[in-house]
Order: sequence, then structure tokens, then C-alpha cells
Amino acid sequence: ASSRNITTGEVAPALTRYADGGANMTTLAAYVSHTLELSPKWVVSEGLRFTNTDLEAVFKDTTYFPFLVGTTTLNNSALSGRAGVMYMPGRDWRFNILGSTGFRAPNVDDLSKVFESAPGLVIVPNTGLVPERTVNLEAGIGKTIAGQVTLEGTVYRTWYRDALTVGDHQLNGQDSIDLDGVRSRVVAVTNAGRAYLHGVSGSIVVQFDRGFALRSSVNYTYGRIETDSVDVPLDHIPPVYGRTGLEWHVRGLRTEVYALYNGWKRLKDYSTSGEDNLANATVYGMPAWYTLNLRASYAVDRRFTIQAGLENIMDANYRTFASNISAAGRNFTISLRANF
Repeated sequence: ASSRNITTGEVAPALTRYADGGANMTTLAAYVSHTLELSPKWVVSEGLRFTNTDLEAVFKDTTYFPFLVGTTTLNNSALSGRAGVMYMPGRDWRFNILGSTGFRAPNVDDLSKVFESAPGLVIVPNTGLVPERTVNLEAGIGKTIAGQVTLEGTVYRTWYRDALTVGDHQLNGQDSIDLDGVRSRVVAVTNAGRAYLHGVSGSIVVQFDRGFALRSSVNYTYGRIETDSVDVPLDHIPPVYGRTGLEWHVRGLRTEVYALYNGWKRLKDYSTSGEDNLANATVYGMPAWYTLNLRASYAVDRRFTIQAGLENIMDANYRTFASNISAAGRNFTISLRANF
């Protein structure tokens, strides 16, 4: 990486975010799945998967990373599985329940990133990581009314063990280091013990006629890391969000007007690790927002399609959760698609 002074034209080396010697990740997996229709009303399915992940990162630059010179490696394996049942009693009802286990192995970002996530706070690699493991349970219900209205809802819960999240760390026995001339506290992706996540989602589709339909969905998620006292927010949990749109299709013309919306992300729900970019929030958190949008496409013939869109029609000034950059204002897009 390099930086250039736009006044003098002088070019100088700059701090990179990742291992300057490169990083490699190899994943090998094998799985088996099985589905059995016991009757027209009952369907069961199961599956198993074994995964092995090998990861290597090389640091060479002694100017910026003298504390990380050398090669670091991680090798992890995990066995995960699932089992589910679907029940369809008739009258367009559907019920399902699914249990599963899962894991997330540390990746290139976890092992090779050196990043100032906030002023005076630097994330460094942690070579002692083990995979994050989960146990998951979800249940869903669906109902179709008169062949025109479809309602669906899902609730879920995930239990984490060795959850991967950013926390306090030491590098060569020190809790602070000098990085690019700044004394910064050391943090790293760590295995935080136990955490949990639960949520609910729902959707509705109303098919007024063959070409006119309403589609709407909403999602809510809540996650916390367990501690000996008060549980603290899990990283990267979005606020409540959803989408509602009206679609109209006739011959080669397809149009949709839709709204995207997010609820508030309050300060009490921000992770304290810096991963949620708390410094970029207002004193009350990240405000709720919505946008109105329009898009259309027209198939000129079997090969050519013209597409156009008008986004954020009301020119709302908003930021998506964890961003320090305002999203695009009112904007227009147009494209031509050709198939040969």
C-alpha cells in the first residue's frame, strides 16, 4: 500500500490492513443428506457434513508489523448435522421444525488483519483461535388462503460456544502497542465462551390477480454474549428491518414500487468491541429510516431487456447500521441486458 500527497505528488509507504506476505485458506468437506416422504403429510430430512480448514498468513514487513514477523497457521476440523420435519395437514397449512449444529472456522480476516477499528484501538491476529460452534433450533408456519394470500412466520434460537467476537488481547505480553506512531490498546478476535441469538421473521404475499401482487417481509434479531454479570451485545446484530413492495407485470413490462426500512439501533444494543462502529453513531444510536423506490424493466424481445430504477425517491439522508458514510440520496439507474 502507498499514499500520495496530492499537493506535492510525493508517494510514501502506507499501513496495509492484511498480512503483507499473503494468506492462504484451504477448505475440504464431505457431506451426505437424506430426505424421506413418509406420507403426503409428513416429510423428514437429515444430513451430516465434515469440514477441514487450513489457514496460513505470512508477515514480512518489519516497518509496520515488527511484532508479527513470521508465518502463522491454523488447522481446524468440525462435524455438523441437521434433522428436520415438515407437516402438511391439508387446507394449505405447513408446519416445520429444524434442529442443527454448525461451526465457523477462523478465516483470513481473523488471522491476518491489523486494523485500527477505532481511534486508539487496534485489532491484531490471534493464533489461539478455535472454531465457533452453534446449536440451532427453528420452527416455521405457513398458510395459503384461497390460493391468493400466503402468510409465513419463523422463530429461531442459536446457542454459541466459543463464539468468535472481538475482545481484549495481549501481544507479546503487552496490552498496548505503537502502530503508525500512535499508542493503541490491543484487541483481537477471541473465543468469548457462550453467546445466544434469537429472532423472528414474517412475510405476506397477496396475489391480487395474475399480474398484480403485494410482497412484504420483516425481520427482528437479538444477540448477546453471556458474562458472569450482565450479558453484553453480540457484534453485527442489525436493527429490525423489512421490505414492502407492489409488483405489476403485463406482457413484457415488469414494474415495482417498494419501501426499504430499518428500525432504531439504540446505544445499549451496540457492541463495545468497536466492531459496530459505535463512534459513528449519534448520541442516541442509529436512527430509523425508510426509502421509497421504483424500478421497471421492459423486454424488447427475447434477447434485449431495458431496466431502469429510481432509488430513494424522497432523497432521505440516512446511514445503514455500523456505517460512517451516508447512503446514496435520490439516484437513477438504467441498463440494457442482452442475451445471445
